[in-house]
Amino acid sequence: MPIRGGASAPSSFFNLYEGTDTAITATNQHATWEIPMRLIQARTIIEHSFQSQIDYRMNGGSKPIIVIMEGDPGIAKTATVEQIKAALEIDLLCFSLAQYDVAEVAGWVVSTDDGMTRLRPDWFPVNTPEMQAKADAGQIVGAIFMDEIKNATVAGMNLAAQLTDEFRIGKHHLPDGWVIVAASNKDSNRAGTNRMPTHLRDRFMTIEVEADVDDFVAYANANDFDPLITGFIRSRPELLSKFERDALACPSPRGWDKTNTILSWGLDPVLELAAIGCQIGEGVAAEFAGYRRIAGSVVEPREVFASPSTARVPEDPAACYAMASALAYHASVDNFGAILTYLSRFHHREFAVVCVKDACARNPELKTSPKTRPVLKDFLVKHGSDLMKDWEDA
Repeated sequence: MPIRGGASAPSSFFNLYEGTDTAITATNQHATWEIPMRLIQARTIIEHSFQSQIDYRMNGGSKPIIVIMEGDPGIAKTATVEQIKAALEIDLLCFSLAQYDVAEVAGWVVSTDDGMTRLRPDWFPVNTPEMQAKADAGQIVGAIFMDEIKNATVAGMNLAAQLTDEFRIGKHHLPDGWVIVAASNKDSNRAGTNRMPTHLRDRFMTIEVEADVDDFVAYANANDFDPLITGFIRSRPELLSKFERDALACPSPRGWDKTNTILSWGLDPVLELAAIGCQIGEGVAAEFAGYRRIAGSVVEPREVFASPSTARVPEDPAACYAMASALAYHASVDNFGAILTYLSRFHHREFAVVCVKDACARNPELKTSPKTRPVLKDFLVKHGSDLMKDWEDA
């Protein structure tokens, strides 16, 4: 997917992809990078854009960068902004223009002794003394997140143009230390979006984002997802996110997150299948159910821990992914040596690599513990792995 930026796109943008094959074309004042943009990469760009806004508001100079992420519904655009908020320890004001009347966005007009005046919009942020002190020190205080910005009316988007260009609405200026980011579904999704006026589009750096399997698995591991979900996504990566415009439900990271919740309910199989189908689509739910049946045929992790040299090794690729995900989920300092012995018997190296990678992501102690570090190094040296650098950096 392309990344589109106006003439103000920073040169450092290119450095992210140094050494990769990139096709760059120019249309009017917009450049297109014909490469996928992962959400974790978009996060890096957004954080730099925040700093450019702070620098501009404090010192003037070059126009700041304001990012809008465009992507299919449910791929974690909002979650990405929330992660930035948590990492930077700032306030976040999620603001959907489509949910407000234009008068509410701009501020109500009232009559005073001096004539008609426009009040400060109710949603507008206000700095506390502590927040102002941070702003005076050049720190980011908070971010306004204009979600689903292209679902707004043209009048609403015109107000956004003034906010992004001048950091104000009418006479009311955005408090010091506040920055702006936006997100929207793609026009091709037909998810209620309106065409963004050219003068507003030119004020944004538009980044098209897509879901990434490694990013999703990292999120799933950090949030204790059922390993059946990560194993299935590893085996069928194209079903992580597959937007279908006319479908009642289709797979997306948000849908898989909800599927994980449904799995914890303990429903009977028929009802569970129906509930999961409401989140990721009936066809994908049926495939996932089939995968779970295959996963049920592999040996239990406890058998691997007890007899790693003799426990049955699966042959079917789906079963291999299921086994790798289950072992990664249960890996600990005490059993990791047995897991590595078992993985060394796998006929296809990629399943062992997936298991080691996910296990170490879930439990970083596996790379540093005196009990596991020597056997992990021996495994990586013996079998060869692109994980060797990660191990050396630990």
